[in-house]
Amino acid sequence: MSSTPLIYRASTAALALLGSWGLALAGAISPAFLPALALLGLGYWRYLRGMSPAPKWTVDVASVLIAGLFLADALVLSADLLVAVAHLTLLFQALKAFDLREPWDNLQVFFMTLLQLVITSEFTRTLLFGALFVLILLGQVSALVMAHFIKEGTVRGKALRPGAVVAWVSALVLALSVLGFVAVPRVKAGFLGKGRQKSIQTVGFTETVRLGSFGEVKEDPTVVMRLKSPAPPPLYLRGSILDAFNGSSWENTFKGKELRLRGTQGRFLLPGPQGQGTLMPQEFLLEPLDAKVLFGLAGLRMGKINARELLLGPEGSLYLPRRPQRRILYTAFSAPSAGPPVKEVWKYLQLPPEGMERIRALAQRLAAQAEEDLQKARVLEAYLRQNFTYSLDVPPPPPGVSPIEDFLFGSRRGFCEHYATAMVLMLRSLFIPARMVTGFLATQRNPHGDYYIVRQRDAHTWVEALIGGRWMRFDPTPAVRLSPPSALSLYLDSLRLRWFRYVVSFSRSDQMRLLRGIWSPLRALPRLPEPQLPWQWALPALAVPALWAVRKLLRRPRGTGHRLESRLYERLRRRLRKQGLRDSPSLSPQELAQWACRRGLDIREFISVYERVRFGREHELRGRLKELYASLSLQPKAPTRGTNTQ
Repeated sequence: MSSTPLIYRASTAALALLGSWGLALAGAISPAFLPALALLGLGYWRYLRGMSPAPKWTVDVASVLIAGLFLADALVLSADLLVAVAHLTLLFQALKAFDLREPWDNLQVFFMTLLQLVITSEFTRTLLFGALFVLILLGQVSALVMAHFIKEGTVRGKALRPGAVVAWVSALVLALSVLGFVAVPRVKAGFLGKGRQKSIQTVGFTETVRLGSFGEVKEDPTVVMRLKSPAPPPLYLRGSILDAFNGSSWENTFKGKELRLRGTQGRFLLPGPQGQGTLMPQEFLLEPLDAKVLFGLAGLRMGKINARELLLGPEGSLYLPRRPQRRILYTAFSAPSAGPPVKEVWKYLQLPPEGMERIRALAQRLAAQAEEDLQKARVLEAYLRQNFTYSLDVPPPPPGVSPIEDFLFGSRRGFCEHYATAMVLMLRSLFIPARMVTGFLATQRNPHGDYYIVRQRDAHTWVEALIGGRWMRFDPTPAVRLSPPSALSLYLDSLRLRWFRYVVSFSRSDQMRLLRGIWSPLRALPRLPEPQLPWQWALPALAVPALWAVRKLLRRPRGTGHRLESRLYERLRRRLRKQGLRDSPSLSPQELAQWACRRGLDIREFISVYERVRFGREHELRGRLKELYASLSLQPKAPTRGTNTQ
């Protein structure tokens, strides 16, 4: 191992650590297996210091134990084959760090690192994985080129310049990787057909929502989606519609009555009135959530998503058939004045059986001077905005008092759910159909990319009231100012968006768009002038010099690298085969010279100069080698007395 160059040992250690830490950062490693990372570091610390490998018997025993642990992990511990393979690669890397005896053993580490990179891609697609991919790719190229130099015995040779070879090969591999990424057809499935990213735990988008649940996520900065739209802020992104309230929780009673929509090449057209005006586009990059709901502005009319079917609720909510396991890129179009036809209006007038007397009296007193439903709704909205305090610290109500009664007549503090619930109940007590809407309120626009960042803490509830035959939005919650994010965090988020959009979510339509972008300028180029000679005369005129150039190229001696000396040596072997030589790949130059001596052919000087040029790097003797080959006469002579021909 002492003869192995330090740079080669360092590249091996770096690749093993990158692959293993990448698995750990992606969440593919169980905490019980993390101590193997410490063993991995210890093993390569010893390896870089030139210490001896572990005894062979300890490696054999550890290998058997690892094989048994893998079976137990796949069947019992994790009960997941891919996770078990991830653990196996980590244990292998840790064991191999103590068992690197020959330079060729490092090739096993390189292969295992590549396997770890593939497994990591199933657990994460973040920008960190992109950096890890590039580092491992360059490290693999450098290590393999160095392995070739070690095999040739010219690591310190100045003529071959390993650094230049590594740079050129790395640039070529990166260029081919980019070309392959753009040109290879897109596939939908992952390595094992499903994604393994953890879903973000959200609230408010299931069949039943407990009052107060939104307060649990109001301080969570986790990004749940990114959105591009020309619509002015704030953007109310509708998720679920809730119609029934029992005093402590909301429920969607339309669940199970969804209409199944089938798309055409990913395009969906929603039934219902078309509305007036221009459709408002929205492009979403949605993180994997624990809910099936799709978000969009009110009046959703059509969309484009990589899915075969969607579910449309009677109340206008749009759902995926199953919970997403990967990020979803989709485009939606909304018409502000459009909306589904109102069905079962009586559901939006239901009230809880108890605790409504004081709420009804308050609503009637506030709306006493208003004549129209719209005026009544505006009065109630203004009252809640101006006379109550927004707070996430809401104490529990006194015994026997409902949370909404305590909010209106007691603490007068609450968050968006309290405001929206209170307004819906007051509207219904005035016989105005109303419902609560859960979703997100997008207000944070990132100037680096001109898009909205929507976080978990942007979860919001508001009110929709049926006035004049259509649903109108009201938001009784007072505006809350949040501290703006730093410029650096916004810039990094824009890089993540570009990574997700143009690398992770690069699709077949993106490929076609790129090809059209390349082809369009070429079509605009001016046409070449018509040739003066007819084609039947021009083509033969061009063919004659082309054939002459090909002939000269084939006859020209190729003298770069080992090609000249190898070319002359192979010519000599072909000539000797005609003299009766039984050639084989294992026949060495000295054995060839001995056979020629037994036949009375003197080629010893040519063989001696060939070996000095080919293996001794004495390139200045190439001219002499050509002279010797030209003067070779393969006419048999009397064998030299005393020559050893064995």
